Amino acid sequence: MKTWITALFLFFLLAFEALGMEPESVRLSVWRRGESIAGEEFVAANEAVVDYLATLRHPTGLLETIRYRCNVKSKTIRPTVNGNIGGTSPSTYVWIRTVYEIKDCKEE
Repeated sequence: MKTWITALFLFFLLAFEALGMEPESVRLSVWRRGESIAGEEFVAANEAVVDYLATLRHPTGLLETIRYRCNVKSKTIRPTVNGNIGGTSPSTYVWIRTVYEIKDCKEE
């Protein structure tokens, strides 16, 4: 029961967060085994994003890239990674772009 309530809460949290975002026009690059926005990989926040990306045409060659212009609702976060990395610092930061909604992709 607790797990169900937690899952429902997270669903509504993601839904309301995506409603408050404005879509921005970005360039999506698709290659044989992945996708990127502005040269960086991203995380899909829900299954609808994954399903939409699966409908796009992917190239068959190793070095080929297909570029799309898409409307995307995304958010960039910077979580802290703790631990001694290379003996330089006890903590460091990474940038992660999370895509909540993607639509209207047109090939460039």
